[in-house]
Amino acid sequence: MALLKLTSPQVRKIERLLDSWRGKLTWQRLIDKIKSDLNVEISRQSLNTYPSIKDSYVAAKHRLKGVGQVLEQVHDISFKEVDLLKENTKLKLELEGMSERFNNLQGFFVELNKAAKNNPLLMETLMDVNKSYKATLKKGRKIGE
Repeated sequence: MALLKLTSPQVRKIERLLDSWRGKLTWQRLIDKIKSDLNVEISRQSLNTYPSIKDSYVAAKHRLKGVGQVLEQVHDISFKEVDLLKENTKLKLELEGMSERFNNLQGFFVELNKAAKNNPLLMETLMDVNKSYKATLKKGRKIGE
């Protein structure tokens, strides 16, 4: 096989693959995974010419050796699945933040409503704001436009 030059992004993806590797690691398994995930055919000898890949391979072997017995249910996941898991985690964190803000605003409006019951001027202001808000929504505009 002729020496294939990997692009920098391909090298980084292979390094990430090795960093997250689970289960038994061999050069052949790595080559097979690279072929399936990156659609790149490359030999062990060619991979060995990239110091960062070689270092990542050695580090992964060392890490996996320290893990000891490998769990029976190991699932190989693709880069696409890793990206989806990262996106899922990001969205969960965003949702938690939005839920917290929603709960804070909901508590604020409950307290505002209690105060408005004893203050006719505040109640009138709230009703005016509510009417204006609904009119803005009917026009299809967002608040603040």
